[in-house]
Amino acid sequence: MITDFNAKTVYVEYLLDATGQKTTLVVETRLQLDQAEPDYEPDKVQALCDNLNRHREQNSYIDLIRLIRRI
Repeated sequence: MITDFNAKTVYVEYLLDATGQKTTLVVETRLQLDQAEPDYEPDKVQALCDNLNRHREQNSYIDLIRLIRRI
């Protein structure tokens, strides 16, 4: 279960090709993801990533996780 409040929108994308199916969990966040920016908060980004990785471990169908910044 995704419990980090910085995950604003979550959805799944499927890629179907000759090698099979890949499932990507797409997570939108308001957090700055670019380390070079002054408002980057590494502790909050790391906490979100840790929470998403635990979620991925509990749901074997997820192949990838993609973070997107949405304001």
